[in-house]
Amino acid sequence: MFSAIAFGICVGSGCGGKTPTEPGGPTQSPASLKLTGPDYLFISESGEYKLEATYADGRREPMTAASWGCDNPAAIQVANGHATAMASGGATVFSDCQHGRATQYVRVVPDYRGNWSGAYTWRSCAASGVFDAIHACDLIPNGTELPIMVRLSQTKDQTTGTIALGDLMGDVSGVVDVPGRLALRGSMRYDLEGMTATVTLNGWDTMAEGETMSGTFGQVWTISGASGSMTAECQVRSVSRTSRTVQGFANRSASPARGLRDLLMRLGAR
Repeated sequence: MFSAIAFGICVGSGCGGKTPTEPGGPTQSPASLKLTGPDYLFISESGEYKLEATYADGRREPMTAASWGCDNPAAIQVANGHATAMASGGATVFSDCQHGRATQYVRVVPDYRGNWSGAYTWRSCAASGVFDAIHACDLIPNGTELPIMVRLSQTKDQTTGTIALGDLMGDVSGVVDVPGRLALRGSMRYDLEGMTATVTLNGWDTMAEGETMSGTFGQVWTISGASGSMTAECQVRSVSRTSRTVQGFANRSASPARGLRDLLMRLGAR
């Protein structure tokens, strides 16, 4: 939790709970003030924050009559302890009363949870070593549109899940940065006649805006026992969320696994 504790006394009125002048009230000012509430919010999500005082004898009391604010209203708007996440970013929520100020830093992140499906475009390709010798880049011409599906779970700014490029499938994990962009890493394997081809994600950079996701990523193809690699740059397009809950993949097509099969057959024929 990102939280901060404020110490000290300020002149004025407005703290809730009993005051030193009320019958049965505390005889000293609070030793500390603290905000409690979520340290992460998804865009459009709301959170409730409370100001609590702790006294030297260990007693805790809510401060109900306090003022509220935020240092980045473009990301979070706050009123009476009720916060609404507006856009990706970070903000410090604060609450003031006569005894001081308490603060809490809060991150706002896009919601990447669920199943996403659509297409990506194979934009460019470069090959080295044996991949260049067998003209591997000819297997998938530039401009080809290929299917993609991503299944993601998300906790705060951390994501885990599965990706399918056609019928190639592998596990992925990633992190959401402060501007809200998702970076994924992971790999997929394809085996044929004793050879193993691996497709590794490279430079995944996408942004979710509501129910659509766009961006770019790379693929690096390698084969066990073969020199060099094939690297492709890809454009994510027409990818939308099909479910906000994680569900199994279905109706996967055979591309680009067909390209890997042809590639391995070319290598086997050498």
